[in-house]
Amino acid sequence: MPRLARAQHATSTPSTTCPCCGKSFKTSQGRASHEASCLGHSSTMQMVQPSVSQGNHSTLAPPAVPSGVTPPALEQCENNNFSQDEDTAATTSNNKSFGASPTVVPTGPAHSVDLPSEFVLVKFHPHSRRDPIIVSLDPEYPQLSVPCDVLATLVPTSQGDSAGSVSSQPSANLCAPFRSRADFEFAEEMTNLLAPRAHVNRMLELMRTSWGKDGSNISFRHYDDMASTLDAASLFVTGFEEGSVTVPYNGQNITTSFLFRNPWRWIERMVGDPELSKTHIWHSAKKFYCRRDSENDQQLIDEPATAQRWWSIEDTLPEDHVLLPLHIWLDKAKVSNKVRMYPIILRALWQPSHIRNASGNGGGLLLAYMPIVCDPLRPELDLPESTDSDDFALYKRHVYNEVLGCIFSDCHIPSLIGRLLQCGDQSARIGHPEVLIAAVDGEEAGYLLSIRGPTALYPFPKCLAHKQHLSRLVCTAPQRTVAGMRNAVEQAAAQSLVTERNSILRNNGVHAVEHFLWTFRNSDPYAAFGNDTLHSDDLGLFGHHIWPVLKGVFEKSGVTTAVNRNMSNFPIVPELEHFWADRKPVCGVDFSDGETYYSIEKCIIPCIVQELPRNAPLVHWLAFHLAYRIVIGLKCSTQKQRDEFLPWILGKYEHWSKRVSSTHDKNFNFFKQHNKAHAIEGLVSLGATQHSSTRPGEGFHIEVKATYRATNKKDVEKQMTHRDTWAEAVAFMRTAVDRSDAKLKRDRSDHPPTLPAAPTPAKGHTEQRPACSNKFGSSFGHWIDLNLYEVQASLLSSLFFGIAASLRGWLIQTYPQWQEAFSWSIQVKTYRAVYVNFESVEDLLSGQDILRCNKNWNGRPRFDCALLDDRKGLKTTYKPIRLRALLECKLRGGAIVQVVAATRFVPSAWRPNTVWHGCRVFDEREELMFFLPDQLIRRAVMCPAFGAPNKLTHYLHDTAGDGELYLRMHNIGITS
Repeated sequence: MPRLARAQHATSTPSTTCPCCGKSFKTSQGRASHEASCLGHSSTMQMVQPSVSQGNHSTLAPPAVPSGVTPPALEQCENNNFSQDEDTAATTSNNKSFGASPTVVPTGPAHSVDLPSEFVLVKFHPHSRRDPIIVSLDPEYPQLSVPCDVLATLVPTSQGDSAGSVSSQPSANLCAPFRSRADFEFAEEMTNLLAPRAHVNRMLELMRTSWGKDGSNISFRHYDDMASTLDAASLFVTGFEEGSVTVPYNGQNITTSFLFRNPWRWIERMVGDPELSKTHIWHSAKKFYCRRDSENDQQLIDEPATAQRWWSIEDTLPEDHVLLPLHIWLDKAKVSNKVRMYPIILRALWQPSHIRNASGNGGGLLLAYMPIVCDPLRPELDLPESTDSDDFALYKRHVYNEVLGCIFSDCHIPSLIGRLLQCGDQSARIGHPEVLIAAVDGEEAGYLLSIRGPTALYPFPKCLAHKQHLSRLVCTAPQRTVAGMRNAVEQAAAQSLVTERNSILRNNGVHAVEHFLWTFRNSDPYAAFGNDTLHSDDLGLFGHHIWPVLKGVFEKSGVTTAVNRNMSNFPIVPELEHFWADRKPVCGVDFSDGETYYSIEKCIIPCIVQELPRNAPLVHWLAFHLAYRIVIGLKCSTQKQRDEFLPWILGKYEHWSKRVSSTHDKNFNFFKQHNKAHAIEGLVSLGATQHSSTRPGEGFHIEVKATYRATNKKDVEKQMTHRDTWAEAVAFMRTAVDRSDAKLKRDRSDHPPTLPAAPTPAKGHTEQRPACSNKFGSSFGHWIDLNLYEVQASLLSSLFFGIAASLRGWLIQTYPQWQEAFSWSIQVKTYRAVYVNFESVEDLLSGQDILRCNKNWNGRPRFDCALLDDRKGLKTTYKPIRLRALLECKLRGGAIVQVVAATRFVPSAWRPNTVWHGCRVFDEREELMFFLPDQLIRRAVMCPAFGAPNKLTHYLHDTAGDGELYLRMHNIGITS
């Protein structure tokens, strides 16, 4: 099949050579696989057993889709030319859903036969002095046979249990300064519950009297006793200290005081922690998904350590120096009706995301509460945002910059020349702290980066796009750089006339503020601003812009009631919020959080397509925006997604944005729309968008509100920071206690107690089960005869007429070795859930779906749907089915077989008013078919086709739930 040539980036790739054989390459295509092949014959290649778990800024323009090319799937949808053949209408893993593949330029021989059929090649930065390693994905490979978290391979393998045995706690008493473990656990619970003084005193009194027969193991007598011990434990962690800055405003010097933690002291503790050293990512790496028989290697980007910017910065450091990248999050939190606070969270990007985004040891650190900046000349204003004068805007940005500069002052010199650190693995390294990612929304970005607001001529943080060109998704505007912005501020300061000075600043979209990160070695505040999907897409673009337009269309057309009813009948998806027409109508949502808006966007298309005119632009806009949102939000992105799929999606999205703009008078010249022009650039530079999103930090707002309520509302900042120090201390100690418990458990397991042997089952009662990875759960009822089950089930549904004969025939065909046993009586037991295990094509990790098959689930029937693995040779065809019964059959002799009874879906000839991207229509056949549990691949969402003449017509809605189903159906997963 002919293939199209790959669209090239604006910058050409320099010629490279293989370090083993010296072969020259004009492009990077195939070079990684060729090196893996060469290294496969070399003794320097490391083969690792994976574990299942979890420079300079450059601009990359999105590759253009060749003109005149219409992807087959879209062309099929737009022409309503659906195939009626059942096999071809279902999506297969060999079909392309968004366009033809590019030409693969032969660059070297195929992979060595000594390598696994599928593997991930990890190439570490040269400064690491580590050889490349291969992580096998081949289940038939004799040594490596499990799916892996390829991030784990970035951690040096030389660290063993010996490093973890080193503890910064006194060995005599692991819970010191607490007198006993009981004291520690009580203080831990009270700290986590934010218990007030009176509550703690009451608890201690009850435990000493009526609650304890022989007294209590807790030695605390009162609250002050516990508080003094917690204060002593706080010496193990980084505490708060006082700081102040003075900023001139209208001829007055205004002093602002605040409490903050010293980030460099925290970095020293984090780097020196022996337990955290096991997961410390010291160097960047590049990862490639490779196949032994293919030269088309796909570069994978997930963690910031696998992205371009970390690698580029490391290129500029001396070989024996390491980068210590930081993640800063800042957002306002409304803790009461009148009080707002601005927590600043610092995270260590050298720790994996599941550690740094959690609370506890290694998680995010409350760095400070940004002072509330009010206009000193108008202190009566409760909301400082209402003051938008140029003088106040400049003053507020000065305060932000001075406060952060004071906080990070001890990181300045280490950033420039490095500083020696004693690491938890007993090694000494020279570290350079740098702010790599700043996760802030648009409003906070203006303050943090000292740029002008959304009404300015050039309001965007990453480039100098004019405000009238923000709807363009191919950005040709100059990029913001430290050198460019510093030069603009210096030029403005040199002007004698105020008008000339302001003209230079406005034309560069910046305030006359010297940013504190400008003097750091490799911290670029403009490159650190990434793609925040929460505020940019979920809350912003959809929630604040398109959702009001949709509701206006519903009201004008008189279909609000129908939309509410349809959303109420949408299938229940565990990951999504459900709406009910009577008590929680979707059209009643006026202002909500990002998760609610994301749930609405994922479910709304099937519910409105028949209520809107034919070929409605809003439906197409929603489909392409949702496709973009799913792919841009993946935890791991492939080169195919970045170079082919996302540029094509963005092109179609921009087209339908123009159509919506002309049809519904919607102006897309705003900040959040233009953010998509830099989405692919952000992926390549900073890693997956989950790392630059503000979503992980939003959960801290709940903690801030709870901590505020636990204070006496006087001098709240001091009380809140004090309690946070206690929480950090007990979290740090909990890690040491859990580590000690785990070691004790391992020691005991080395000498297990001798137990009596289990009795041998009687002859004829041995249960034999075929090997199966998917399991049934939640059994219901007892063993009954198959014929009796048919009688009982037929009373509830006509689907079960004749199930005894048909099931017996299917069992004989499937298990011919047990044919004689099937001629006797068969006992059956029903189950109400099946656990479907799968390997994700998003990040190669193992996952599990819980599918329900229950006639009464929370008061209503629930029969979930699944994708069926219908293999035909090398071709994998995904077909949807609906679970009707989960049966466990016991044969004479003790053999047990699990069977899924389901109805199947076949392609439908009916079409909705608008055939959107990814639209698949099926009719459900009312006849039972039988399948093995292992044939179930994943959950499928079959949404009723509201307004269709046949009630059995459904949509296979691949955008509901997580993005894994979408990747499978569109053939853009890692292994596709």
